[in-house]
Amino acid sequence: MSAAVNVRTSDHFFWSVVYSIMGYAIDAVSRLNIDIGENRATLDGEIFLSNLYVKREDDQFEEQLINSMVGSPHLVCFVGGRGSGKTSTLHYAVHEIRTRYPDIKPLHIDIKTIYEQDTFKRLTPDSAAQLFRRALRQRVQNELFPSPKETREFLAWALAGPPDSTDNFECELLADLHDHFIDAQAWAHIGDELTRQQRKIALESFFLTHQEIEYREIYKACKPDLRMAHLIQAAIRLTGWRKVLLVYDNVDRIPGDYQSYFFEVVNDSQISMGGICTTTIAIREENT
Repeated sequence: MSAAVNVRTSDHFFWSVVYSIMGYAIDAVSRLNIDIGENRATLDGEIFLSNLYVKREDDQFEEQLINSMVGSPHLVCFVGGRGSGKTSTLHYAVHEIRTRYPDIKPLHIDIKTIYEQDTFKRLTPDSAAQLFRRALRQRVQNELFPSPKETREFLAWALAGPPDSTDNFECELLADLHDHFIDAQAWAHIGDELTRQQRKIALESFFLTHQEIEYREIYKACKPDLRMAHLIQAAIRLTGWRKVLLVYDNVDRIPGDYQSYFFEVVNDSQISMGGICTTTIAIREENT
């Protein structure tokens, strides 16, 4: 709490504070002001997770979840009933990971927020997988590369060609971008004699000086073929992170008939990324 509270407050003020704290929802309100007589206290996510979050009766549960999120090469499913505290537990786990592992980047993605932006309003059995794949990729890109400069750097990395000694990773990762790499190299007049790191720098410079036409055309052409694995590997290579964690919460906001499509997209994406990323998904028990 940011304000000192006089202990000799009335029962009314005491229970008012208790009620406000109990009603705090970490995924609904980023900051809650609580009036206590002439004083005002502030409750936010950091205060809640550091001081007020109460672990489950099995006090190893959170530790087991954190260890799975950090170490598993497979999809991690966190199952609980309605109102069982899945969201608070995931926020706690992400908070602890950020504190303990500075070389790991966790992304907590609220599917309810994406859904309420009408991103999935045209869901059909034929379009669901593609819509989910595109929406999740765009959301993760916005989180990892939020500025125009960072987006140009990502695209330059993705189109710099196959790995070599200056930037080594799985050679098959960028195979589906080969034609776009050839086109970008031709646009920028980049020769084959350059190393991958040199091509990346040259492309980034070209994109900066040709933003109005060439960069937009190249980005527009390759955007449909960009995958989650491209984003995650680029983030690791460009930032020095050891791993990226994707944490999907409030998946139950997706209509029940389409949740299986969502799970399939997320699982396929996790399989393609292997050890560089662990995906965790919170599932309501009645939907399993």
